[in-house]
Amino acid sequence: MFSKKTNAFTLAEVLLTLMIIGVIATLTIPSLKETADKSANLSLLQKAYSSIANVFAQIQAENGPALYWKTKDGSRVFVDSSSENISTIFKQKMNVAAETGFLSDDYQIKTLKGSGSDSFKIDETTVAIKDNTSSFQTTDGMMWFPSNTYSGCKYTKKSEDVQKETIYLCGLLIVDTNGTKKPNRMGIDVFVFDITTEGIKPHSGEDDCSDMNGDGYTCAAKALSGDDKALDFIYE
Repeated sequence: MFSKKTNAFTLAEVLLTLMIIGVIATLTIPSLKETADKSANLSLLQKAYSSIANVFAQIQAENGPALYWKTKDGSRVFVDSSSENISTIFKQKMNVAAETGFLSDDYQIKTLKGSGSDSFKIDETTVAIKDNTSSFQTTDGMMWFPSNTYSGCKYTKKSEDVQKETIYLCGLLIVDTNGTKKPNRMGIDVFVFDITTEGIKPHSGEDDCSDMNGDGYTCAAKALSGDDKALDFIYE
């Protein structure tokens, strides 16, 4: 008769192995989750930008330059009228799920540094969030808050490219890319786009998206700049 010698782990070895796995998991899982969250948030931002830019192009192809867009009653969208008319002209080309003018009391957008508000002053424009009758939700779950500027398409700003061309700002769009889901925070799931005579552009300006002390209004431009590490500070 031949006897087989069986090799097996001792209880101490099994426990040591489990402890090592636990330590590694504790160190790596948060980092992996942050990377996944950042990737998901960036993908949603890119989707929102692509969607609204395409809609602008379609409207422009049918109606000419944005400065001359008109509503059914003949009002010029960006000069004579309100944010409601800006909303209306975009909704005609978007898959709208619901009017969201009156949001639940617990919904609030916060700046990157954490301060919450029912409205935001961005450049020369105040964008209202609560009781905003021009806001709407699309079928992909994104919430949009349009606003016209105080001076129609007359407000100008310099672009961030090499040529430093002048951009004529007609209005703003704030988008919450995952709707009412948390964190509802500028630079993470909430971003700002400029509606200009040249099309939709990620909002740019003084760098307030370099750390967690900023408002986060320019995070769209930073995230869409092509820099993979543009928003890493948010997850540090």
